[in-house]
Amino acid sequence: MPLDKVEATLNFVLSLKNKPIKKIPLGLLKGKVAFSIEGNFKMTDEEFLQS
Repeated sequence: MPLDKVEATLNFVLSLKNKPIKKIPLGLLKGKVAFSIEGNFKMTDEEFLQS
């Protein structure tokens, strides 16, 4: 990768670090639904991407 592209990418990544993180509400179901994941739950990356 050319040096100018690397520098531009690095500057972009660093700019993301300086932005405050916005919390996004759950939406219409906020406070109405809940879920939990059992400790023995297993899923591969491939299974997740195909779901």
